[in-house]
Amino acid sequence: STTWNQPNEDTPTILPIYVLSVNDLHGYIMRDKEGRNGLSNMAYLINQIRDADDYDNVILIGNGDMFQGTYISNETNGLAVIDAMNAMKFDAMGIGNHEFDWGIDVILKYFDGDPNNGEANFPLLNANIYVKASNSLLTVKDGKVFESYIVEREGIKIGLISYIGDLYNSIIYSMVKDYEFDLNLSDSIERIGRSLKQAGADIIVVNIHYGDEYNKIFAQAKDEQGNYLVDAVINGHEHKLVQDVVERDGGIPMPYVQAGSNGKYIGKITLYFNTETRSVIDYDVEYLAVADAGLDY
Repeated sequence: STTWNQPNEDTPTILPIYVLSVNDLHGYIMRDKEGRNGLSNMAYLINQIRDADDYDNVILIGNGDMFQGTYISNETNGLAVIDAMNAMKFDAMGIGNHEFDWGIDVILKYFDGDPNNGEANFPLLNANIYVKASNSLLTVKDGKVFESYIVEREGIKIGLISYIGDLYNSIIYSMVKDYEFDLNLSDSIERIGRSLKQAGADIIVVNIHYGDEYNKIFAQAKDEQGNYLVDAVINGHEHKLVQDVVERDGGIPMPYVQAGSNGKYIGKITLYFNTETRSVIDYDVEYLAVADAGLDY
């Protein structure tokens, strides 16, 4: 992408919105023996971005597979990770295949509104996992599990949607047999995306716990006026380092990112938003190494 120069006072107001992401954390919250590569070091880098200017313009998203993998997380059924994510001010997270490892209900209790069993200060997003018995989206009554969600930053409304990819067979059957994954994402993204636009969303970010196979579908989704719906995508599951775009006719490319695994990287997509035309006009996409924080935390 291009390198953006902040406009002067005579040009329309351009505000960068930073979409930061963590995929496949797998419970790696602790620093290593040298005092590096922990969530506290990651938080240092994230707070540097938050504090870089005078704007509240950062969104932090957990892609999925956030819990299962380390002793401290497994022994607390992920609550240690939830507490750390609360402290880091995550805005939302999606569901990965490993969220089913202990039974999805173990994770859902952190989004049920009851602080007595531990509670996330952010919502869990699910747009395509259905309960077979009721043919309804997996959710929590009176809780914080939503099909989509809008976060507001500096008067800009950012719509968030989260999917799980074609991973049904990668989950223990006894843990997933009561659910099904709707993978007709072409219809889903248009329906939910248009609904978010009608609700006032200026920007739409899709989170999917999967590789980039569905990204072209997201990139081509349009509203009733023929405008592209999705501005950026966060990928996961593959533990890869990816920073790339999908080219689009008559519109700017759609950036997407996947940032490794085990808390060693942060995905960073910058969307430059024109507050007069209410549209994204440019982007940057990269991943940041947590090791770059050194011993700072």
